[in-house]
Amino acid sequence: MIDRLKENWDAIKDTLKENYDISKVSYDTWIVPMEIHNVDNDQVYILADTKGIPNILDYIKKKYKQILEIVIEEKIGLHCNVIFVTSEDLAVQADPHCRSFKHCNPRVKLLLCCCDECQLKPTLYI
Repeated sequence: MIDRLKENWDAIKDTLKENYDISKVSYDTWIVPMEIHNVDNDQVYILADTKGIPNILDYIKKKYKQILEIVIEEKIGLHCNVIFVTSEDLAVQADPHCRSFKHCNPRVKLLLCCCDECQLKPTLYI
């Protein structure tokens, strides 16, 4: 599914611009830099560039989560839950006991860690 999503990602972003009245500045600032990070069942993890602005992820979620879910379903038929992650989420130090992946982060645990030894409880902030 991730391959299909990546193949259609530019068309999905174009549809957002054309059909959802997103200004050129907003589109260029927030939508263009977005990348598909991972897909896990119906969870679509999108890497969002927060430009280092504190709390901007809440704005991005509020403005773009629902319309992205709609357009993804329209374009590739995947009814999904979009979860935005940031480079900061992915840049945490490795947890020494986790051998499955190089990062353990409670915010994106289900995405990055699947070892039985990890003591972090799966948590998703949507």
